[in-house]
Amino acid sequence: MQLSISEELASRILRFQDSPQFSLETAEDAYSPYWLHHREQIRTSIGQDRRRDEALLDVEGDSGFYVPRSSSTRDRLGGARRFVSRLRSATKSWAIQISPEGPYEPINVPFARAFDICQEHMERQGHLDQTSIGLPATSKGVATEFTEWSGRVPNDHVMLAYHLLRLTCCFGGLPGPNGTVLEVGAGSGNLASLIKHYFPAKRIVIVDLPETIQLSVGYLGSVFPEASCVLPNEVDSGDLDQCDFLFLTPDQIQFIPDESVALSINMHSFQEMTAEPIATYFELFERVLTRGGHSLVVNRVE
Repeated sequence: MQLSISEELASRILRFQDSPQFSLETAEDAYSPYWLHHREQIRTSIGQDRRRDEALLDVEGDSGFYVPRSSSTRDRLGGARRFVSRLRSATKSWAIQISPEGPYEPINVPFARAFDICQEHMERQGHLDQTSIGLPATSKGVATEFTEWSGRVPNDHVMLAYHLLRLTCCFGGLPGPNGTVLEVGAGSGNLASLIKHYFPAKRIVIVDLPETIQLSVGYLGSVFPEASCVLPNEVDSGDLDQCDFLFLTPDQIQFIPDESVALSINMHSFQEMTAEPIATYFELFERVLTRGGHSLVVNRVE
């Protein structure tokens, strides 16, 4: 996976990679056996984007990297083989669902179809009246709108992020103007990107493993080139109150002030941890949440 980023951001990522904050020893307790295995599969390099006067961040790995692909013609053609493979798998899956009574919709429906089913259910329950922020309410609307502002094609992870953001809005979970959002285990930054686009005044704090932070910094930096960010090795020099994105490693969570966060999030990363760090993060949520704040925790796969 490749991301075009500014030369300045590329230099900062390289400095982060060479800093003590990138070392395994600084946050060794945060690595579950799952991530101790997958960190060995991660390969990162920074080169020159010949098509643009920018740097090119190239990241490979088997987990945590779910950046939506570019909507450019070249990248669409490059994904054709993956599409055909998925189409074959989906066709086989649907064929298995044929019963003597006729075909029926399988439990594991595609994410786009699941998104539409969920929004239809929310509408019947009267929840959608509370979401007056202009989020798209159909999978086709997501596909059109997300591509327009990000220049990328929404994947399943983006579709799920839209659904969770709509749910959060329904329950009044989004903070007011200039509120702070904390996400533990943001991965590629898909949900963070939606929050930043639709609620530009929000400050977002991301706590993650160093190997994953370098990707979310690159992705969010490519989508929001004008946004300001502070990397883990810069927390002493950056203005933590004014930056758009603050990135911290697990051993830096003490930098987050008490009762300073209106919404805390964990999506599909507690399930990869052991009990001790999970307990630590719930204690973090309790410490940093403002009175009346919300937490969104989603770790069910099926």
